[in-house]
Amino acid sequence: MNQPFSIENEFSFSLRLDSGPAAVVVRVPTNEDSARHAALCRTIFQNHGRGRSETPVDSAKAAHALYYAVRVDGAPDLDAVMAKRFIGLLGAFEIRDGRLEGDACPMEAMIRPQAVAIRLKAPTTKSVLDYRMRAFQLISLPHRPTPMISRLGEAAVLFDRCFVSAEGYQGLIPILHEDPALPARIDCIETELDGSEGF
Repeated sequence: MNQPFSIENEFSFSLRLDSGPAAVVVRVPTNEDSARHAALCRTIFQNHGRGRSETPVDSAKAAHALYYAVRVDGAPDLDAVMAKRFIGLLGAFEIRDGRLEGDACPMEAMIRPQAVAIRLKAPTTKSVLDYRMRAFQLISLPHRPTPMISRLGEAAVLFDRCFVSAEGYQGLIPILHEDPALPARIDCIETELDGSEGF
Protein backbone atom coordinates (compact mmCIF):
# COMPACT_ATOMS: atom_id res chain seq x y z
CA MET A 1 0.00 0.00 0.00
CA ASN A 2 1.14 3.53 -0.70
CA GLN A 3 0.50 6.54 1.49
CA PRO A 4 -3.01 6.12 2.97
CA PHE A 5 -5.90 7.74 1.17
CA SER A 6 -7.43 10.56 3.20
CA ILE A 7 -10.46 12.73 2.54
CA GLU A 8 -8.30 15.61 3.81
CA ASN A 9 -5.82 15.26 0.94
CA GLU A 10 -5.80 17.21 -2.29
CA PHE A 11 -5.23 15.45 -5.60
CA SER A 12 -3.66 16.67 -8.82
CA PHE A 13 -4.50 15.49 -12.34
CA SER A 14 -3.03 16.52 -15.68
CA LEU A 15 -5.41 17.50 -18.46
CA ARG A 16 -4.63 18.86 -21.91
CA LEU A 17 -6.74 21.94 -22.58
CA ASP A 18 -6.90 24.33 -25.54
CA SER A 19 -4.38 26.49 -23.71
CA GLY A 20 -2.03 23.53 -23.26
CA PRO A 21 -1.29 21.05 -20.43
CA ALA A 22 -2.83 22.04 -17.11
CA ALA A 23 -2.63 20.69 -13.57
CA VAL A 24 -6.06 20.36 -12.00
CA VAL A 25 -6.01 20.26 -8.20
CA VAL A 26 -9.13 19.22 -6.27
CA ARG A 27 -10.20 18.06 -2.85
CA VAL A 28 -12.12 14.83 -2.25
CA PRO A 29 -15.88 15.39 -2.60
CA THR A 30 -17.71 15.27 0.73
CA ASN A 31 -20.55 12.78 1.05
CA GLU A 32 -22.94 15.70 0.63
CA ASP A 33 -21.15 16.73 -2.61
CA SER A 34 -21.39 13.18 -3.95
CA ALA A 35 -25.06 12.83 -2.98
CA ARG A 36 -25.95 16.08 -4.75
CA HIS A 37 -24.04 14.94 -7.82
CA ALA A 38 -25.84 11.58 -7.90
CA ALA A 39 -29.21 13.30 -7.50
CA LEU A 40 -28.49 15.62 -10.43
CA CYS A 41 -27.48 12.75 -12.74
CA ARG A 42 -30.32 11.32 -14.77
CA THR A 43 -30.56 7.96 -16.50
CA ILE A 44 -33.34 8.45 -19.04
CA PHE A 45 -35.38 5.48 -20.26
CA GLN A 46 -36.78 6.26 -23.71
CA ASN A 47 -39.11 3.84 -25.49
CA HIS A 48 -39.23 4.51 -29.24
CA GLY A 49 -41.71 1.73 -29.98
CA ARG A 50 -41.33 -1.43 -32.08
CA GLY A 51 -38.89 -2.85 -29.57
CA ARG A 52 -36.48 0.08 -29.82
CA SER A 53 -35.35 1.94 -26.71
CA GLU A 54 -32.34 3.78 -25.33
CA THR A 55 -31.07 4.79 -21.90
CA PRO A 56 -28.81 7.85 -22.20
CA VAL A 57 -27.19 9.20 -19.03
CA ASP A 58 -27.43 12.95 -18.56
CA SER A 59 -24.54 13.74 -16.20
CA ALA A 60 -22.57 16.59 -17.80
CA LYS A 61 -24.39 19.33 -15.87
CA ALA A 62 -24.01 17.39 -12.62
CA ALA A 63 -20.28 16.82 -13.26
CA HIS A 64 -19.82 20.51 -14.03
CA ALA A 65 -21.40 21.47 -10.69
CA LEU A 66 -19.33 18.91 -8.77
CA TYR A 67 -16.07 20.07 -10.35
CA TYR A 68 -16.67 23.67 -9.31
CA ALA A 69 -17.54 22.47 -5.81
CA VAL A 70 -14.29 20.53 -5.31
CA ARG A 71 -11.69 22.44 -7.32
CA VAL A 72 -8.93 24.17 -5.40
CA ASP A 73 -8.07 27.83 -6.01
CA GLY A 74 -6.04 28.11 -9.18
CA ALA A 75 -7.59 25.10 -10.91
CA PRO A 76 -8.67 26.03 -14.46
CA ASP A 77 -12.22 26.57 -15.62
CA LEU A 78 -13.64 23.53 -17.42
CA ASP A 79 -16.66 23.25 -19.67
CA ALA A 80 -19.30 20.58 -18.99
CA VAL A 81 -17.70 18.00 -21.32
CA MET A 82 -14.23 18.32 -19.76
CA ALA A 83 -15.72 18.41 -16.26
CA LYS A 84 -17.53 15.12 -16.95
CA ARG A 85 -14.26 13.51 -18.09
CA PHE A 86 -12.46 14.84 -15.04
CA ILE A 87 -15.10 13.66 -12.55
CA GLY A 88 -14.81 10.23 -14.13
CA LEU A 89 -11.07 10.23 -13.35
CA LEU A 90 -11.64 11.51 -9.81
CA GLY A 91 -14.26 8.87 -9.04
CA ALA A 92 -12.38 5.93 -10.58
CA PHE A 93 -12.69 2.89 -8.30
CA GLU A 94 -11.54 -0.22 -10.16
CA ILE A 95 -12.28 -3.51 -8.40
CA ARG A 96 -9.29 -5.76 -9.00
CA ASP A 97 -10.19 -8.75 -6.85
CA GLY A 98 -13.24 -9.91 -4.93
CA ARG A 99 -13.79 -13.38 -3.53
CA LEU A 100 -16.02 -14.91 -0.91
CA GLU A 101 -14.22 -16.02 2.27
CA GLY A 102 -16.74 -17.33 4.78
CA ASP A 103 -19.15 -14.50 5.51
CA ALA A 104 -16.86 -11.75 4.22
CA CYS A 105 -15.64 -10.65 0.83
CA PRO A 106 -12.22 -8.96 0.75
CA MET A 107 -11.98 -6.60 -2.22
CA GLU A 108 -8.92 -4.94 -3.65
CA ALA A 109 -9.45 -1.81 -5.69
CA MET A 110 -7.35 0.74 -7.52
CA ILE A 111 -8.10 4.39 -6.93
CA ARG A 112 -6.05 7.32 -8.09
CA PRO A 113 -3.22 7.12 -7.27
CA GLN A 114 -3.02 3.96 -5.16
CA ALA A 115 -4.48 0.62 -4.05
CA VAL A 116 -6.93 0.10 -1.21
CA ALA A 117 -8.68 -2.92 0.29
CA ILE A 118 -12.15 -3.15 1.84
CA ARG A 119 -13.68 -6.12 3.66
CA LEU A 120 -17.48 -6.33 3.87
CA LYS A 121 -19.64 -9.05 5.41
CA ALA A 122 -22.62 -10.46 3.57
CA PRO A 123 -25.78 -8.35 3.83
CA THR A 124 -29.08 -10.06 4.55
CA THR A 125 -31.46 -10.76 1.70
CA LYS A 126 -33.97 -8.28 3.12
CA SER A 127 -31.38 -5.51 3.43
CA VAL A 128 -30.33 -5.97 -0.21
CA LEU A 129 -33.94 -5.89 -1.40
CA ASP A 130 -34.60 -2.76 0.67
CA TYR A 131 -31.45 -1.14 -0.69
CA ARG A 132 -32.37 -1.84 -4.30
CA MET A 133 -35.88 -0.52 -3.73
CA ARG A 134 -34.76 2.70 -2.04
CA ALA A 135 -31.53 3.48 -3.87
CA PHE A 136 -33.18 4.32 -7.18
CA GLN A 137 -36.28 6.35 -7.96
CA LEU A 138 -38.12 6.15 -11.28
CA ILE A 139 -40.26 9.14 -12.18
CA SER A 140 -42.84 7.95 -14.68
CA LEU A 141 -44.46 10.66 -16.78
CA PRO A 142 -47.16 9.95 -19.38
CA HIS A 143 -45.88 10.06 -22.97
CA ARG A 144 -42.47 11.30 -21.83
CA PRO A 145 -39.05 9.71 -21.14
CA THR A 146 -38.71 8.16 -17.67
CA PRO A 147 -35.77 9.49 -15.62
CA MET A 148 -34.11 7.45 -12.87
CA ILE A 149 -32.53 9.21 -9.87
CA SER A 150 -29.89 7.60 -7.66
CA ARG A 151 -30.03 8.05 -3.87
CA LEU A 152 -26.41 7.62 -2.85
CA GLY A 153 -27.16 7.77 0.88
CA GLU A 154 -28.81 4.34 0.74
CA ALA A 155 -25.52 2.76 -0.32
CA ALA A 156 -23.77 4.41 2.63
CA VAL A 157 -26.32 3.01 5.10
CA LEU A 158 -25.94 -0.59 3.92
CA PHE A 159 -22.16 -0.22 3.56
CA ASP A 160 -21.91 0.77 7.23
CA ARG A 161 -23.94 -2.30 8.27
CA CYS A 162 -21.65 -4.61 6.30
CA PHE A 163 -18.30 -2.95 7.02
CA VAL A 164 -15.63 -5.16 8.61
CA SER A 165 -12.28 -3.49 7.91
CA ALA A 166 -10.28 -1.48 5.38
CA GLU A 167 -6.65 -0.91 4.40
CA GLY A 168 -5.13 2.02 2.59
CA TYR A 169 -7.34 4.65 4.22
CA GLN A 170 -6.60 7.23 6.86
CA GLY A 171 -9.85 8.19 8.51
CA LEU A 172 -13.26 7.97 6.83
CA ILE A 173 -13.99 6.14 3.58
CA PRO A 174 -15.81 8.56 1.26
CA ILE A 175 -19.17 7.57 -0.20
CA LEU A 176 -17.45 7.99 -3.56
CA HIS A 177 -15.81 4.63 -2.76
CA GLU A 178 -18.57 3.07 -0.64
CA ASP A 179 -21.08 3.28 -3.50
CA PRO A 180 -19.14 1.08 -5.99
CA ALA A 181 -17.81 -1.25 -3.26
CA LEU A 182 -21.27 -2.29 -2.07
CA PRO A 183 -22.62 -3.59 -5.42
CA ALA A 184 -19.30 -5.36 -5.93
CA ARG A 185 -19.85 -7.13 -2.58
CA ILE A 186 -23.34 -8.20 -3.64
CA ASP A 187 -22.02 -9.36 -7.03
CA CYS A 188 -19.34 -11.35 -5.20
CA ILE A 189 -22.02 -13.41 -3.47
CA GLU A 190 -24.13 -13.89 -6.58
CA THR A 191 -21.09 -15.08 -8.54
CA GLU A 192 -20.28 -17.63 -5.84
CA LEU A 193 -23.86 -18.88 -6.10
CA ASP A 194 -23.22 -19.82 -9.75
CA GLY A 195 -25.41 -17.06 -11.08
CA SER A 196 -28.50 -18.15 -9.18
CA GLU A 197 -30.72 -15.52 -7.64
CA GLY A 198 -29.25 -15.36 -4.16
CA PHE A 199 -31.14 -12.18 -3.35
